[in-house]
Amino acid sequence: MKRTIMKTAILLFVTSLTVGAEASLLSGKNITMERFKALKKGLEPVSFFVARPKLLTGTVKRINYTEVIVNNANVWWKFNMFVAPVKGVYQFFLSFQTCESGEATSWKLNVNDVPMAICRPQRASRPLTETMCTYMTTMNKNHIATVSQDRGCAWANVTSRTITFSGMLLK
Repeated sequence: MKRTIMKTAILLFVTSLTVGAEASLLSGKNITMERFKALKKGLEPVSFFVARPKLLTGTVKRINYTEVIVNNANVWWKFNMFVAPVKGVYQFFLSFQTCESGEATSWKLNVNDVPMAICRPQRASRPLTETMCTYMTTMNKNHIATVSQDRGCAWANVTSRTITFSGMLLK
């Protein structure tokens, strides 16, 4: 099953116009062999934490996080995506708070534009439900992780930071 997912992800990475354009941007982000070794040995932390301090409604292909709080090893890109600097096991966390309307809200964690995890509140009809999801996966160098909203309404403001996405290299 793992092989099928990886083949699908690679196929989409090559054929998708959007991801293909992003991949060409990555070529300019070369790292030295010393830095590569430091990342692999865990000497340099690979982690990020981003937030969105504004309301998010409807379908959003890629959530626009406007606050970059942590960006170790420069893995968070202004195109609202995490780019794996080395092959390894990564852990991701995403959170959101539903709006007072109680509208059903659904998020996806995508790797190379392939949905890998779906995140929904347990009680979708209950307003202001805080939801946090986590996902662990193996990623190759230059694989891209993003978050999308399929439907619904997520609430946040400058002080709450309830719409967040973070991740780190574990091994």
